[in-house]
Amino acid sequence: MKSVRVEVFVHFVWSTWDRLPLIRAHDERRLWGAIRATLEGIGCEVLAVGGVADHVHVLARVPATFALSEVVRRAKGASSHFMNQEIAVGTEFRWQGGYGAFSVSRGEVPRVASYILAQAEHHGEEGIDLNLELVEDAADDAVD
Repeated sequence: MKSVRVEVFVHFVWSTWDRLPLIRAHDERRLWGAIRATLEGIGCEVLAVGGVADHVHVLARVPATFALSEVVRRAKGASSHFMNQEIAVGTEFRWQGGYGAFSVSRGEVPRVASYILAQAEHHGEEGIDLNLELVEDAADDAVD
């Protein structure tokens, strides 16, 4: 019997243009929903989406049929369009050109998902996990 099983878990992070605080707290749920819907539409299993005013984290199981750059391109494009057409009409919402994409072992999925879902707390009083936030330099230097 021939079968294929692919379990590629990826932690994606990307920032708003110039790290400006363009994501308002009361718009987060809708924006995260747009990102989730886009990724699920291409066959990703989205495990967590979260962020703060100037960046977003996504944890997803990515199908073998898509390059990571294509997954991010679609998520950023659709969510940018959503923000400009549905939420921030009349303004120019943009994502930074780069991104970070980091493999996550199956055993680390729950910890990374919990961290992503609690972004506001981590960037507030609790403090950030530098191992999961190291992406700023990588995201600024990465190429789409």
